[in-house]
Amino acid sequence: RVFFWIARVSIALGNRKDAEGYYEQAIEKAKGPEEGVPAYVSLASLLAQTARANEANNKLVEAAKKYPESAELARARGDVAVQTGKYEEALNQYEQALKKNENDLQTRFQVGVTLRRMRKFDEAIVVFDKVESIDKDFPNLALERGLYYEETGQSDEALKMYKKALDKAPNDVDLKLRIGS
Repeated sequence: RVFFWIARVSIALGNRKDAEGYYEQAIEKAKGPEEGVPAYVSLASLLAQTARANEANNKLVEAAKKYPESAELARARGDVAVQTGKYEEALNQYEQALKKNENDLQTRFQVGVTLRRMRKFDEAIVVFDKVESIDKDFPNLALERGLYYEETGQSDEALKMYKKALDKAPNDVDLKLRIGS
């Protein structure tokens, strides 16, 4: 756990290379999934952010062999697949995660995001509706709904959703630019 937290501090200080080494040590010394899974997921996330998606995926495959019952790992594998444009693979991983933890709202939301990116709008909105029925203030839900409405030609609805998202993040420059456009 100490190596995991030193890695987190290293990232906060901008030392990604050091963080990578500390995550590796955390993985090596992990005594079980409660320690190993977060280290693997964090390392994979770090690798994916630095344009090393294949390495990230390899780490998650390695982790899945050690901890096959982890919903968190399945979701992380889905996240990496989305980053590399492998949407079908992402959906498969998210579905595996939901089988292990059907109440994971973040994974369910990611299914909706992935479906929207695949331009499967009818399926995406059903997922977003389900997430909203459970948590109407779910993070980034208004933004994703705005993107959905924009991509389906419903500009007025998109604008309403973007404004709702802006209420929660008033300093988000990207969101302000999207509203302006």
